[in-house]
Amino acid sequence: MIFTARFLYLLALGFVPVVLAGFVPDLLPLALGYDAVLLLLAGCDYFTIPRQGIQVDRTCGHILSLGVRENVTVQIRNLSSRPLRLRVKDSPPPVFQEAGREVRAHLPRAGVAQHTYSVRPTMRGEFSFGDVFLRLDGVLGLARRQIRVKTPLVVHVYPNVKQLSQVELALAHASMLQQGLKPSRLLGEGTEFESLREYVPDDDYRWIDWKASAKRNRLVSRQFEAERNQRLLIAIDAGRLMGAKVGDFSKLDYATNAAVMLAQVALNKGDLVGVLLFANRILAYLPPDKGREHLGHIVNVFHSVQSVRLESDYALAFAHLTRKNARRSLVVCFTDLVDAEASKSLISSMLYLVPRHLPLCVTISDSDLIAAQRAVPVGTAQAFELVAAMELWEDHRSAQRLLERQGALTVNVPANMLTTATINRYVGIKRRGLL
Repeated sequence: MIFTARFLYLLALGFVPVVLAGFVPDLLPLALGYDAVLLLLAGCDYFTIPRQGIQVDRTCGHILSLGVRENVTVQIRNLSSRPLRLRVKDSPPPVFQEAGREVRAHLPRAGVAQHTYSVRPTMRGEFSFGDVFLRLDGVLGLARRQIRVKTPLVVHVYPNVKQLSQVELALAHASMLQQGLKPSRLLGEGTEFESLREYVPDDDYRWIDWKASAKRNRLVSRQFEAERNQRLLIAIDAGRLMGAKVGDFSKLDYATNAAVMLAQVALNKGDLVGVLLFANRILAYLPPDKGREHLGHIVNVFHSVQSVRLESDYALAFAHLTRKNARRSLVVCFTDLVDAEASKSLISSMLYLVPRHLPLCVTISDSDLIAAQRAVPVGTAQAFELVAAMELWEDHRSAQRLLERQGALTVNVPANMLTTATINRYVGIKRRGLL
């Protein structure tokens, strides 16, 4: 039994004659009688509250996207013979951000109340909602009964592909027709001639068809169809460094989001996509394949992977990729690059892929480090911080340049730009025929 605020106010009122009993002793029996009657009324009020006759249903999508708000609806139906005043409180998974999960309601006989609130998943994986708690007020408003209703619900949180802007979608589906998103021929610097078109200033001079230009008395460029059935291998580092938080999410979360969208774009372009998850050991591997069903397999692999608090074994990961894939492939590795010394294992292992494969190292830039370099120092301490930030950034850039000099490609952008930048780089590689 839970006492209400009304009961506590009335009980406090009963202490007045108790205090006055020190001056007027005859008031003490009256005060004790008042308290006894109040407790009796509260007990009767409690036992009039129905234990059953309430039906609770919870509705929520079983598939959620990381970082995307999703509505949860709780419906309460009064099956008892009396009106009810109650408070409803749901129990979403603790790792979800929630807003408005508690509400008061008044239900007439056979009445229905519905409450909708929102949750925002901050981790990938499988999660369960808890029970719904109801606190029902008695008729006199002196006591409450708490009821626990089991409403099991399991949801799966996948990498986020819902928050892409229209610009990102246009980049991701640059090779799609505007209506229906039907696959079209992919034009770029491939090897197969597709058509002729009028020359534009940005065209490479090698594209000019001089015979056609002479016939038409104006410059004409050749247009080629980008190659299909090429191979893309997406390697995601799930080691210690990828567990670092950038805002609400880890670097690994941003990497999986970008990887899912990259895989979708590559599959739409007719390429074969494979996936490798690794840390100190190989966590998962999907050989290159194509089709919608394969995209579903990729999403499922990324569904529950979490960062491991151990150093990653890059040599093991890239040796595994090389052993499984003899054909030349674009290897996109989502990882963290510190400096040439700290990332020696990553750099040497990635260069092991050259020249058989084309490696692309994708990293998230340190926003705090960039901001520290732009700050205007005030005082000696901030001047030292500025110098330290500049040295750390230069060390990072040196490691990046070392990779590029040895034949690897790099992408290093803030977390919120990772998806767009990675897809842009992939489209650029296809367009230039680097594979």
